[in-house]
Amino acid sequence: MNGYARIDSIEKLREFRTSLTRFAYQVSSALNEAGSELQRTLVWLRQDQFKYWKGQYRKCGERYTQARLALKRKEGLDKSPLGGQYSYIDEKKALAAAERKLREAESKLAHVRRWSVLLEKEAYAYRGIVQNLMDMAELAIPNACAEIDRMVESLEAYLALVPESEAMTVGGELPADSGSESEDYAPMTRGRTDEEGVSADYIQALRQKTPPRQLRGEVAPATASVEGVLPDHVEEDCSKALAEKHINRIPVTAGERIVIGRGEGKSGRIYWERLPSSEAGDSGWYVGPVAEDAVAYEEALVREVLAGREDVEAILALPAGWLMIVDKGVLEAIVDPQNQIVWDINRQE
Repeated sequence: MNGYARIDSIEKLREFRTSLTRFAYQVSSALNEAGSELQRTLVWLRQDQFKYWKGQYRKCGERYTQARLALKRKEGLDKSPLGGQYSYIDEKKALAAAERKLREAESKLAHVRRWSVLLEKEAYAYRGIVQNLMDMAELAIPNACAEIDRMVESLEAYLALVPESEAMTVGGELPADSGSESEDYAPMTRGRTDEEGVSADYIQALRQKTPPRQLRGEVAPATASVEGVLPDHVEEDCSKALAEKHINRIPVTAGERIVIGRGEGKSGRIYWERLPSSEAGDSGWYVGPVAEDAVAYEEALVREVLAGREDVEAILALPAGWLMIVDKGVLEAIVDPQNQIVWDINRQE
């Protein structure tokens, strides 16, 4: 071995990690959406369609019985008051129509039962097929991202040990302590109360802190304190920036729940992130501390969080993947699922 490794760019590792995380999110979102659609179709077949066609079959059966009795009564009459024979044409037509509708309802009901069973079998097979892909998106890729983080940390530590002139040739970057930063990578710190900014890595680090869907389902119902989780007000230019995006919003309802993570400290900076949710009654929103990991989780209902804050409903209607940062009642930034900053308070004129 020649004693050293050739590293062209640490930034490329960061970009790859971001792309890998975005891919995992897209895969997880697509699979959750497909699973939800499959479940909705099963419910539609088992409940809506089965109930409808069972009722139609009963009604058509009653009409068929009435039409048959009407024909028998007509056939039981010998002659009309004028001495002629009665005509049974109308009664026979009515009976034939009633029988046709009865057979159609019977066929539809049989089809609903058959397809309910088949779709349930296919849904079970589908879940088995995509489980490996879901495990990759929710387990393997996060583990790989953690490994990339360790690689980046090791490389940065190595670069910090070599002279600046050599560091420029190892990785094509300045050392971490050189006092110089790439303009594209520099975090936005103007007006902040700490040294952290809203860089791509900063956003991705927040997303990694958000608990997975499995943990959300284990949070016991409770009346969580909602003080300080919402911004005091939403800037007009923020609402305008979101309106210009023409986002397909998914409004929250009063009875849906929001999971709130609690840290050991009392930092005023928190973040909101909305995850895909296929569980009824779950808004998908998570609220957690920025500067530390959550050590406990609670949940609150949307009605308790909003409590007359109609100005925030538009933000909570942002779909899965959107994220916002709030610092002591000030809405600092809103980020889309591609980690693009849609609005930042420090970028406003």
